[in-house]
Amino acid sequence: MGGRKLTVLIDSWAWIEYFRGSKSGEKVRKYIEGREKAIISAINIAEVYRWILSFYDEKIAEKKIEVMKERCFV
Repeated sequence: MGGRKLTVLIDSWAWIEYFRGSKSGEKVRKYIEGREKAIISAINIAEVYRWILSFYDEKIAEKKIEVMKERCFV
């Protein structure tokens, strides 16, 4: 059976929890690391970037944002 392919929207909260390595992050891991098509908005990227900069330097923030952009259609 073919079925429809799923496209997921991965929001800011999901990315933040994923990067934190929290229990909630473990729950969203299957979507972030999955094979489904994924989308994210530019606002989500900005929100996550700001959060990352609260804990890490700009170099790490850029790397994590690149992961998001590689995984998702913006």
